[in-house]
Amino acid sequence: MFSFSELCRPGLATFLLSATLVTAGCSADGLAPAAPRPAPGPLGAPYNPAGNAEFTRNDGIDVINAEAAYLRGANGEGVIVALIDFGIDADHPDLVDNISASSFDVVSGTGDIADATGHGTKVAGVIAAERNGLGTHGVAYEATLLVVKTARCSGGVCHFDLGDLATAVNYATDHLAHVINMSLGGDVPGYQDLNAAVQRAADAGAFVVLAAGNSNDPEPVYPANLAADPSLAGMVVAVGAATDSGTIASFSNDCGAAMNSCLIAPGVGIATTQNGASSATQTTSASGTSFAAPHVSGTLALLIQLYPDAYAADPRSISMFMFDGARDMGAAGVDPVYGHGMLDVAGAIDVADAAIAAATVPLSTGTSASLSGTSLTAAPALGNALSGLSLLDDAIAVIRLSDGAHPYRARLADSIVSAPRGLSLDALIAADTIRTLGQKLGDRMSLSMAMADDDMRADAPWRAEADAPRAEVYGLQLAGSLGDATGVRLGIDVAAPAQLGGTTAVSRARTLFATMDETMSPVILLAGRGNGLSFDRSIGEATSVSLALFEGESADPLAADAGSATTLGQASVSHDFGSADGGTLRLDVGLLDEEAAQLGSHGSGAFTTNSGASTQYMTVHGGVPVGWGIELLGSATVASTDMGNATDGVLSDWGTVRSNAFGIGVVARDVMRAGDRLGLLVGQPLRAVSAGATLTVPVALSEDGRAVQRSERVDVTPRGREIDLQLGYEQMLAPGLEVSSWLMLQLEPGHDADADAGVAAGVRVNLAF
Repeated sequence: MFSFSELCRPGLATFLLSATLVTAGCSADGLAPAAPRPAPGPLGAPYNPAGNAEFTRNDGIDVINAEAAYLRGANGEGVIVALIDFGIDADHPDLVDNISASSFDVVSGTGDIADATGHGTKVAGVIAAERNGLGTHGVAYEATLLVVKTARCSGGVCHFDLGDLATAVNYATDHLAHVINMSLGGDVPGYQDLNAAVQRAADAGAFVVLAAGNSNDPEPVYPANLAADPSLAGMVVAVGAATDSGTIASFSNDCGAAMNSCLIAPGVGIATTQNGASSATQTTSASGTSFAAPHVSGTLALLIQLYPDAYAADPRSISMFMFDGARDMGAAGVDPVYGHGMLDVAGAIDVADAAIAAATVPLSTGTSASLSGTSLTAAPALGNALSGLSLLDDAIAVIRLSDGAHPYRARLADSIVSAPRGLSLDALIAADTIRTLGQKLGDRMSLSMAMADDDMRADAPWRAEADAPRAEVYGLQLAGSLGDATGVRLGIDVAAPAQLGGTTAVSRARTLFATMDETMSPVILLAGRGNGLSFDRSIGEATSVSLALFEGESADPLAADAGSATTLGQASVSHDFGSADGGTLRLDVGLLDEEAAQLGSHGSGAFTTNSGASTQYMTVHGGVPVGWGIELLGSATVASTDMGNATDGVLSDWGTVRSNAFGIGVVARDVMRAGDRLGLLVGQPLRAVSAGATLTVPVALSEDGRAVQRSERVDVTPRGREIDLQLGYEQMLAPGLEVSSWLMLQLEPGHDADADAGVAAGVRVNLAF
């Protein structure tokens, strides 16, 4: 016969019970491994408990600084806390909505979970009494209570059997509890099946929180003394009771040999829910380590919700946040009386935030990259292929706590975003209002200058300071001639297509469509803005050659003041077939070097693109009249990119990426009135047709703290194909006043097969003076 009790303060609500050793149920060793715990619910609205009567009624919640979690929206939603006890008042208005439908009585095998003693209802209230303006609320007031009744009662006397407790722990584990609260214990030598059930729960990621006992002994009672087992470290937590002043209560057992997985929490005069209360405003007071333990269980629920990526990768990191953030009591550091000290939610949050902010991603080279500094604005040509790689979901980072390194779910896929492109609806809506000024400077030279109104750039990360002029210079071009056959153009702070595009049927249609460069000049567009020098030489009456050099910078649209230096060299041959209304054909061959970008990708940290890239391309474009004022336009680009040889990131060994783009259009003149133009353009922006890389990410930590890397060769060609359709119309309303309107449709935008189609329309006014 063994003495086994629920752990209330002696003299108030003590039951010293004889428990026959019952081995009902099967051994935990014979059970299948438990399933992983589900992700917690999302954070709710921030809650400031200052002055809230429910919060102040149980000053234990205030003592542990739970408001630090509430102010961040944590409330325990989606976290399952199993209550292994004598049952619960299932109709209590402060508890009824938080009780799981899977609650169960393991003794009777039914769903009758009525509280046999009142003890379970009191413990439940500390964990998860609702915040409803009545009575008091629990530490995790939206957590789900999985009640596992484990009482054997006879003649008004109730007790726990060790075999029933083992069955109850296994039931809680199999029903996906994140936390198991056991406010019970006794002076017994232990029981193999219960030990195995606790180990199984811990292996599944369920914390087992155990009351230390009320005998004023130097060691916790069983099963709380299991917290001393190194194999259960951090997953089994022993809890002693503290007074309002923060010292250990006179009746509480010390942490003893379990001190490394032990702390104290409020356990004297705790206001909580009352069994059989007719109203939630009726509360009761309770003391004992039974009521210190649920403060810890509720805190674990809050921390799991606040830090789901830490919990998913290594549940022990959650308890270490709690241990490292505890208020040190007694002897400095971890000691056998107070363990880690007084439970402090605010301290746990501070520890977690600091550790996560310093998280690193171990790389295969033996170096590491900052997780917070890891991001990738993916090349538009790759679509969302990179973010869809399944191996990224398995990647971990490393956070460091007092006991060493812990894995942390890195969510590397979430660090990848598709670059906003010129045809994206957001970009069009937020586009600058451009004013172009032109002036002839003698017979052989002209000057053009574009200015941008800053009013529509308020949300752009590259917005000028508030005291900057409303209009800023957006580009300057100086064109002249060197003799009769040679022209020269100098561009300062201009977009690359404006400098290198030349004069063709395609370039003449730019004013008609909202944008053409995505489909007609896609590689040139990657050079960004900068300075360029071009020479044009006529060869005969209809043919000319051009040489151009451009040095610019491609901006990372998601990082202010970040980008990559670019250098672009291009040689072109163009030919005019006949008169000014005749056909034109142009061939561009060029080389684009990106110093710290790759085909328009801008990355940092574990996704660094600092190795740069070199792209060779060829574009053929032109137009041909077909009569009746109608002209056909067309463009085709093929490109081959050497993505560099990066060794300091998770993506390497790219090899050669091949991509293409095309555009086909038709422009009709004098459709509705003399001088107007109506055009239709259909095109595909630059899209990779052959792209692969080696992805190597850390997926685990070995026992000695080294990262375990996993590699696989991945195909990063997009699953979708974006097709853009643009309809444009322009007409001259008066001398010098031209109005154009456009309608756009994007199919599978961003080369994403699952993306919804996008539609946009706009009007543009051009005034010449």
